[in-house]
Amino acid sequence: MEHLRDRMADKLTIRLGSVLSGDVFINCQDARARLKALGGDIVDMESTAVLEVAHRFGKGAYIIRTISDGAGDDSHLSYAEMVAMVAHNSALCVEDLLRIMP
Repeated sequence: MEHLRDRMADKLTIRLGSVLSGDVFINCQDARARLKALGGDIVDMESTAVLEVAHRFGKGAYIIRTISDGAGDDSHLSYAEMVAMVAHNSALCVEDLLRIMP
């Protein structure tokens, strides 16, 4: 992933980090601080399920996410704006990721 981050540096800000899973929406600063203390960079409900399945089958997996807002923050983007941004960012990443995969 470092290679992808370096290749995409002029197009996107890519950060590598740890994903925490949860079954509730995090919408307050206190919960955000507690989760950060656990070492998580983001909380995501779906990504960890993909990683768990890959792990059980002995496969590696990458998760590429566009972060829409921070827990407890108000998003300044509409849903339509977020969908357009996610589609654009994902397309950029996938194209380069496919080029560098063995």
